[in-house]
Order: sequence, then structure tokens, then C-alpha cells
Amino acid sequence: MVGDVVEIGLRSTRIRTLDSRLIVVPNSDISKSNIINYSLPDAKVRFTINVGIAYDSNVDKAFAVLKDIATHTEGVLVDPAPQVYVKDLGDFSINLMMHVWAKDYKLSWEVPDHIYREILRRFAEEKIDIPYPIQSVILNRPQIAMEAVTPPIKR
Repeated sequence: MVGDVVEIGLRSTRIRTLDSRLIVVPNSDISKSNIINYSLPDAKVRFTINVGIAYDSNVDKAFAVLKDIATHTEGVLVDPAPQVYVKDLGDFSINLMMHVWAKDYKLSWEVPDHIYREILRRFAEEKIDIPYPIQSVILNRPQIAMEAVTPPIKR
């Protein structure tokens, strides 16, 4: 659960989630849980954006497009700057990974959503292909001797 603590009582804590629901959590449950404080020491958070490109795509061009998308996305910080890496060479694609920092953890849906939508649009414009796995299945049926299936005809 992600949200802001709005009240701490003797027996329970009230948390307002990102979708504005008020949840009451017993303090005994909280004391047994691992808690991540996204707002301290500051509210910025890093997102990892993964995308695969075709092996015949221009990797440097894809890097430039990804960085441009990130720097023009509202809520993404300029410092630290977005970084793009080749994550690995997959079976069907060159897998890229981009780290972007957003100014507030509450943008955890908006920022990645905007970036992924822009990736689809801009990669189509720039003719950078996002491949999908294709498998060819070849059925190899053994040839059954006709004599084994039907007895020879006597003439």
C-alpha cells in the first residue's frame, strides 16, 4: 500500500492512498511490517523504463529519442539526468533500460504511462521497431510405410 499517513492514534494509523481511500491499519500490523518512506529525505523517486528494439535498429538514435522523451515529460527531473543503457541482448531484441527520476513518488503512474505512450508514438515516427517474439513451428510427420497400414493387394 502506498499513501500518506494522515493520523497516528494509540491503536491505529490512518493512511490516505494514492486513489484517496482512507485505510485504517492497526499499529500492531505496522510494527510487524517493513515500511518504506518515499517522502523522506525527499519525495523524488527513480523509475526504470524497459523497452526492446529490433537488432537492425539504430541504438544511438533510440538512446537520443528516449532521453528526449524523458526530458520533455512533466515531473521528470533534469538533475539527476535520465540515463539510458543497453540492458542485454535478448533472443528477439536489444533490450534498453532507462532510469528517470521524478519529483514526487505520487507520479508513479503518470510518469511511466506518459513515457511508454511517447515511446510507442516516437519510435513509430522514427522507424525504430519494437519486435515481438515470433516462433516457427515445423511439424515433421514420419512417413509410415503403406504396407504397414494396409496389406498388399494380390492380383
